[in-house]
Parts: sequence; structure tokens; C-alpha cells
Amino acid sequence: MSDVTASPSPIDAAPSAPWPFPRRLVAVFTRPKELFEHLAGRPAWFVPFLLLLVAASVFVLATWNTAWLPYMMAQMEEQGQPDQAYEFIEKFGLPMYSILIPVFGAAATLILAVAVMFVGGFLLGGRLSFRQSLSIVSHAGLVTLVALPIKILLANAAQSPQITLGPGALLPAGEQEGFAMKFLAAFLQSFDVFTIWQTVLVALGVSIVARVAFKSSLTAMFGLFLVFAVIGAVLGAAFGG
Repeated sequence: MSDVTASPSPIDAAPSAPWPFPRRLVAVFTRPKELFEHLAGRPAWFVPFLLLLVAASVFVLATWNTAWLPYMMAQMEEQGQPDQAYEFIEKFGLPMYSILIPVFGAAATLILAVAVMFVGGFLLGGRLSFRQSLSIVSHAGLVTLVALPIKILLANAAQSPQITLGPGALLPAGEQEGFAMKFLAAFLQSFDVFTIWQTVLVALGVSIVARVAFKSSLTAMFGLFLVFAVIGAVLGAAFGG
């Protein structure tokens, strides 16, 4: 890919009318450059952000009985949990996780938007507001909608919610013992093809909206991706099942 320079686009001088969400959704997959040029002047975020939360809930609902519940029961059995814990999960696990997973997803999206704003708007010397950063991250996250049906099928087949389309599939996190192996499994799980795709879209968005070279943005966003992958792997190894 060639660098995206800092030259102003027509939308900088005179922002066009807001694109309806269906147009933006299609553009994520067909014309991402035009989409981010539009979002530079019209940084919408609410609808894609909301859809990411809905997708997280759908994943839990669609995989609870065949993936989440068997996985959690097996983990509790290994830990020797009392009968009350089994009863609690069976009664309240579905509604609880249907809310908690989207909440954690929302928090992760907001934290990522702050990090992207800091990297793109400070470290790279660009101009990037939090609203613009959240708009980029939320729209790039719509890749999740393509991943959702695939991951539902894989999770149900594996009887585990911990699935990934990448090298992590060779080292299932739930089957590892010891901190080092759990860390490695969780780290590799981050290298999901859809997460990589999303990271490239974020880099493209930052390069266009913040007006920095694409190569610099791509390097910085993958550096940020690695930081989040390491943090997630440490937490997964320390507190995961």
C-alpha cells in the first residue's frame, strides 16, 4: 500500500451530508478509504458501537448451552467448586453473561479508542479527537458482524467459547497448564484473522483522519495491538480457567 499523505481532502473543507448507517456499513467492506474520509468530518459512532454490544450478546445467547455452559462446568469441576456454584451458573449464568460480556466489550472499545487517540494524535503527531478515534474504532469493529456466524459455529462445534481463527487454534487456552503455557495460548489467540483485519482498518482510518503516513499508522497500530495482546495474555494466564 502507498502512504496516505497529510494533504486535505474535499471533505475537510466542506463536510458532506451524513451518510446513513447502511451506507457506512457497506463502505467498511467495500470502500473503507472513502468511509474514513467522510468520518473525518462526520465522526459518527453510536450505531456501530451499539451493534458491537448486540453482537456480543448474540454470541453468548447462541452458544450458551452448547459452548459456554459445558466449558464453565468443566472448569468448575477442575477447581472443585461446590454444588451451589453449579446451580447459580445454571440459573443465572445466561442473563448475567449476556450483560457482562457486552459491558466488557464496551469498556474495551472505549479504552482502545483512547489508546488510538493517544498514539495517532500525539505519538504520530496527527490531529485526532476522541470522537474521531471512537468513530474509527467502532466502524472497524463492524468486521465482527462477518466473524459472528463463523465463530458461533466454531464455538458450538468445539463446545468452548474460546475459539480463534489463527495460530491460537493449535494451542487451545482452556487445555493448557502453568502460567507460561496459558500465556502463550492466550497470546496466540489474539492473532485472529478478523482482529488483524480490524487493526488494518483502524490504521487506515487513523492515517486518513489524523493525516499521517499509512506506513507509520500501520506500524503504530500493530504495536498497540501487541501491547493489548500481551496485557490480555497476562490477565488470561493469571485469572483464566
